[in-house]
Amino acid sequence: MNNAMGFVLAAFLLCLLIFRRVTLTLTRNKIPWHQDPVMLLSGAWFIQSIAYAMPIFQNREDLEARHVLYILLCHVAFYVGVLLVPRAKPSSNQVDDDSSVLNFYMLIGIGMAGLIGNFAITFDGLHTSSVGLLERFTSEGLQMTRRERFSITSIEKLGPLLSLEFMGAAATVFVCMMTAGVAQRLPLKRWQMRTLVAIAVASMLFVAFNTLIIYGGRLQLVMLLMGATLGAFIDPKRTLLRTIDRSLGRAKGGVYTLLLAGMIGSVWFFATAFVKGRIGEETPPLVSLYQYHRAAPTPMVADLVAGRETLQYALLSFSYVTVPLTTLVYYYDMPNGQFPGPYWGQYNFSQIGTFVMRRLGKVREQMTVVDIRDEATRYLRVMGYGDNVWPTLLRDLALDVSWTGVPFVMLALGWGAEMIMRGARREGNFIVKVLGLLISMLLVLSIAHSMLVLDAFLKALWFCFALLIYRRVLRSIRGRPSQANEEERAATP
Repeated sequence: MNNAMGFVLAAFLLCLLIFRRVTLTLTRNKIPWHQDPVMLLSGAWFIQSIAYAMPIFQNREDLEARHVLYILLCHVAFYVGVLLVPRAKPSSNQVDDDSSVLNFYMLIGIGMAGLIGNFAITFDGLHTSSVGLLERFTSEGLQMTRRERFSITSIEKLGPLLSLEFMGAAATVFVCMMTAGVAQRLPLKRWQMRTLVAIAVASMLFVAFNTLIIYGGRLQLVMLLMGATLGAFIDPKRTLLRTIDRSLGRAKGGVYTLLLAGMIGSVWFFATAFVKGRIGEETPPLVSLYQYHRAAPTPMVADLVAGRETLQYALLSFSYVTVPLTTLVYYYDMPNGQFPGPYWGQYNFSQIGTFVMRRLGKVREQMTVVDIRDEATRYLRVMGYGDNVWPTLLRDLALDVSWTGVPFVMLALGWGAEMIMRGARREGNFIVKVLGLLISMLLVLSIAHSMLVLDAFLKALWFCFALLIYRRVLRSIRGRPSQANEEERAATP
């Protein structure tokens, strides 16, 4: 067992983080941690390394020095990409306020698009499934839903409202905009504000229902809650947080205590009872731990959880934090010829990859995300392990560009992340703020896998880019002088 190498990786990442903050301090560049791409990426990996180094699991694969150096190389490449972005020069003439582009009706349109898309997901999920609505709330129904969802995805079984499902990504964009304070910057009436708040609440409930009941998962709900929370913090005026603080008054201490207790209870429920219902009682949690994560508890931990099923499920859930490093080691040490790919964007950018492959006439070489996952986990399944692996962002990028190309992609990712974050730090740039929130989630959850693989996440990215294009076109039209004004200006001596 070589878990102690996790402390070595954590030490290197901590040095990188300290160097970053010291550099920002010396250059008088005040960037909060939640808007610093280096802190988000390397900070998340630092926490994961500490968790991996704890004497909790005996892993089939051990983290070694060559793996630590490669991971550090990728983080340094990302840091260099961030440094390549020149520091923005303040300009008094620069106006960057999305409140001049966004209005009540456009926000209503974005919110309603999200609701329509999520309704399509709910309808198609129930229409193409043999599991009834009420049955899905039971442990057996949750287990059947989870298995059926994988099979439906693999055979691409389509529902009648499939063409509208892409609009569901607008719900995440809308909720993040609301928590970032865009509605408070607009001259809205009371009924208009209440309508937007009602749509935001309905969107969150819809996403939660689809994630837990229709998909039988948790990740999309985590993505939405993380985006909404970061949106409240990324708002320079902390509009939502201050509103909640003022409305609670003297009762805020008790309410915050109950909220914290509820959050802890929810995390415990989804780590134990929810996982038990999804896996089924026929597979013991420690068996699932070894089958899917190729890990077993250390003797001390095994004695602690012996005969305690709830703690065993909690241990299985905690392994989702540590297993990505061991999975990265497994794929990094694959012999030449066994590691799949490169797929040149068909995995992380499936929509763009599909478009390009079709235009190049490479239809036979085209592969779906499900096909690539099956190919990537083939040797694991041959050895008797499960195919539900969490492999970190680095392995997912390696499927597209090989291990040699990953540092170069991380360099470009660092440059792009800093460009987006720099725009998100401006006070009125709400659309870029949401785009920055999505990038933040991509960086933080890079310890697990690439968020770009998730279709909902990619659609949310494209939705933000479409809004940015709309903003640019509208501003160019508004900024273009009319023909009468040009003639009058030409006639003036």
